[in-house]
Amino acid sequence: MAKSKNGLNSTPSALNSNTPYPSTSQAAIAGNYPVNSGNSAVEVNSGVDKSDSNSSPNISISSINENDNNDSSAFESSDSECDDEQIKKAIERIPNSLQPGGQLVQNGMLTVTNDNDSPSANRGPNIGSIAVQNSSDITFGNKTYIKGQVVIKNIYRDRQDGVANQGFQGDTGANAELETANQKTSELLNPKEPLPWRSSLKAIIRDKPLLCVAILIGVMLAITVIVISAYVATTTDKDFLPDPKPLRIVTRNEWLAQPPREDLEKLQLPVHKVIIAHTATEGCTTQSSCVHQVRSIQNLHNDIDLGDIGYNFLIGDDGNVYEGRGWLYRGAFLVGQNSKSEGIAFIGNYQQMHPTATQMELLDSLLLNGTRSGVLTDDFKLYGARQWQATISPGDNLYEQLKKHPRWSDDLVD
Repeated sequence: MAKSKNGLNSTPSALNSNTPYPSTSQAAIAGNYPVNSGNSAVEVNSGVDKSDSNSSPNISISSINENDNNDSSAFESSDSECDDEQIKKAIERIPNSLQPGGQLVQNGMLTVTNDNDSPSANRGPNIGSIAVQNSSDITFGNKTYIKGQVVIKNIYRDRQDGVANQGFQGDTGANAELETANQKTSELLNPKEPLPWRSSLKAIIRDKPLLCVAILIGVMLAITVIVISAYVATTTDKDFLPDPKPLRIVTRNEWLAQPPREDLEKLQLPVHKVIIAHTATEGCTTQSSCVHQVRSIQNLHNDIDLGDIGYNFLIGDDGNVYEGRGWLYRGAFLVGQNSKSEGIAFIGNYQQMHPTATQMELLDSLLLNGTRSGVLTDDFKLYGARQWQATISPGDNLYEQLKKHPRWSDDLVD
């Protein structure tokens, strides 16, 4: 068998034939085909990933010369015998010629690996410093791209005089809490000063003219009423403003009084004494019961020939005053004092009963009516019937109450 210069079997026909195995140099570059060197087969694998187009490790293969110490006849044919020591030395020489790259000898097979497979190749580049100038888009780290339509939603709230529209309902949850916190912070940093009253008044007049006109007319009417009331009160003697509880006098016609059985004598007015008595009958708290009592008293006085009911007025506990003989005529209630005084009786027996506050108010109203009517003098005095005659009238309870009256008098002057 002919030997080539590089120690590998090669014939011209082998180089030009259509054999599926490439040449030795081509096999060294591809790293995927076996290389025939004598009868020993050595598989060379560059360890390059076909998918990585950027990886280009350099692989070189050195030939074994015939002049070396080892006898190449060991590789001539499969019939030649060689010892294990020679084969071992031949294999050990092959890795020393492979540069660059890593070598791995295992079970008599040679494997060439790429430097990029080392752990240090997995680490990223070590960047010392970066200087960027005249750049419009710089990104450090990952960059996110969104495919599709993006909607940005803005929510606007109308503000009136710096106050948020109460009709707007904000978000709930964390967004609402964040919005509340931002609003409080804004209020603390920018406190809103109250508008002066002049500015507020101008705003009201500008925004609500009809309301302002109505208020102005109401104020003018109120001032007019006050001025007229003050003028009338100061220029007239009459009471312009009525009493909170006006005096209610039930006339003779209203309580169905009988006409007098004799002509009544008129008083010489004004008089300066008012004598208080009681009827010594049952009391009354309603108008019907009081009317019944007054009519019974008239019948009793007619039976004893008084000609009519003896009192000028009677006061019931129903809130009314009942007309007897009236202010103008002489009464028949107390001998010796009928022509010099006005007689007023409380309906009931006040030896056991107590006069009510309403009855005392009615007495004051009746006395005021007498002075304004001119039938009583301005300095008239108030007495009890027992002061002028031996009687228990007007009863102990009423008598004690009368002594507290400002018009009461212990001085018996005719």
